[in-house]
Amino acid sequence: MNASSISHPQKVCPISVIVIARNEEKNIQRCLASVMDWVQEIIVVVNGCTDATVQKAEELGARVVEHPWMGYGAQKNFGAGLSAQPWILSLDADEEVSPDLKLSMQDFFSANDAVAYDGTNFSRLVYFQRKWIRHGEWYPDYVVRLYRKEKGHWSGDAVHERLEITGKIKRVRGHLYHYTYRSFQEQLQTGLKYADLWVQEQRVRPVCALEIFARSLWRFFRGYVLKLGCLDGFLGLYIALTQGFLTTYRYARLRERCRRLGAQRAPARCAGCGKEK
Repeated sequence: MNASSISHPQKVCPISVIVIARNEEKNIQRCLASVMDWVQEIIVVVNGCTDATVQKAEELGARVVEHPWMGYGAQKNFGAGLSAQPWILSLDADEEVSPDLKLSMQDFFSANDAVAYDGTNFSRLVYFQRKWIRHGEWYPDYVVRLYRKEKGHWSGDAVHERLEITGKIKRVRGHLYHYTYRSFQEQLQTGLKYADLWVQEQRVRPVCALEIFARSLWRFFRGYVLKLGCLDGFLGLYIALTQGFLTTYRYARLRERCRRLGAQRAPARCAGCGKEK
């Protein structure tokens, strides 16, 4: 039986929603409206907003806290530390809890799963160029966002912070809607920014042209063919191509960094193919 077909009384769950935001006036209302009537608390941690983010969040009943930027993971941990509820739902301002996911979370507490488990994961569905992306590298993007407060902690990774959970996780139905990049330009610029951050986190090592080619080709093939990105039409092709390009860029930058630091000395060998450089 589909969760959306069940009739539910409105149930308020023992959840504190934590959102970190900076200049998100275009997104914050949609995000908070999707949770405001069924959670106990909403906390929005902002830093240096110059638009109407704070005003719009407060209008929807959120507690807004100004805090200097510490990085994605640290900022989310700070917000969780302010919470009064035993469970945390961590959202980005450009995300929205779907009706089906809301019902699944309410069922999670009604069925006492909150006793047996310490977190839930669910799929994230990306909205890009006026279309939902249902195949390829971007779907299903399973994420853990609802967790028991004392059992979860965000890592400090520069590129993609990770939620580390101690305990059991249950997969639930429903999508977390992600209203991502507003243009092709924004998508590519964001991808390049994260690629540069990724390079800084990597161990410096030799990288040869064959490794770069193989990794890039595999990334395209995996997304477009194996994960059926081809079924998303032009956008599926675009996403697969850009993922392949960004893979090329990341490893080219790693190769560049390696050479600049003088790490490629004879007879250095590429870690990917084993050939001498």
